[in-house]
Order: sequence, then structure tokens, then C-alpha cells
Amino acid sequence: MMAFLRTWLLGLAAAAVLTSLAQSLMPQGPVKRAGGLVCALVLLWAMLFPLTQGASLEPAQLERRKGELALALDALRWELEGRAGDTPALEAAQRLLEEGTFDPQGGSTAWDWLHTGQANSEGLSLAMAALCQRLELPEDGCRITVTDTGR
Repeated sequence: MMAFLRTWLLGLAAAAVLTSLAQSLMPQGPVKRAGGLVCALVLLWAMLFPLTQGASLEPAQLERRKGELALALDALRWELEGRAGDTPALEAAQRLLEEGTFDPQGGSTAWDWLHTGQANSEGLSLAMAALCQRLELPEDGCRITVTDTGR
């Protein structure tokens, strides 16, 4: 999400600088008025275009991913339910970390973590929340605090 916002803001800032520069170079009169309209449309496009890119998956693809995610979560649940540990949330987190690799530029969904094996912190958090739901752990029983051990 942060990468999306950073990219969107940089694009918007670049469009603002370019349109401002273009307007300052235009001669007075009808050309400047028409150019102002074009610059306003360019800024509007720069603001709205990224929002149209978020829904790039077709409903059929989303349903397929939902099914794949459910299968992956069920497989992990069955594996973890076979272990009789005292700390199911910790075991779930450990198993998830074995499943993928943290990538700050990776995907931001649980599907990214469980299917592609790479996701950012948001993807890992969502995968953990989804697994805790599958394990039917209470919300407060699924919180894990990681501290730096200094190693």
C-alpha cells in the first residue's frame, strides 16, 4: 500500500510540475486558456488513473485465487492441528515463515504470501490473520510480538 501511495504521489507531483511549467511558458490569450484546460485535464488524469488500475483482475481470477487461498490455508490448518502444542499462534507464525520470504516490494495479500511465496509485511499479516481464523483462534490469542534479540 505504501509503495502504491508513493508511486501515486510522485506521479501527481511530476504532473503538477510539468503542467505548471507548461502554463508558465504559454503566451497570453486563447492559447493560455486552452492550455490551462488541457493542464487541468492532465492533472485530473494523473489523480484518477491509478485508481482504475487497482481492479485489474477479472472476477473469475479473483474466485480462482480465493479457492487457491482456501486450499492453502486448509492444508496449513490440518498440518498445525496435528501438532499438540501449547502456543498455536506461535506455531502458526513459524509455519507461515517457513512458507515464504519477506519481500518489502512483494505483494500485499495473503494469496501472495501463500501462493507466490513472497509478500511484504501487509501480505504476511493478512496471511497470519487468515490462518488464525482457519484455526479458530481467538483474536487476542493470535497476537505475536517480535522483539529484537540483538543477535
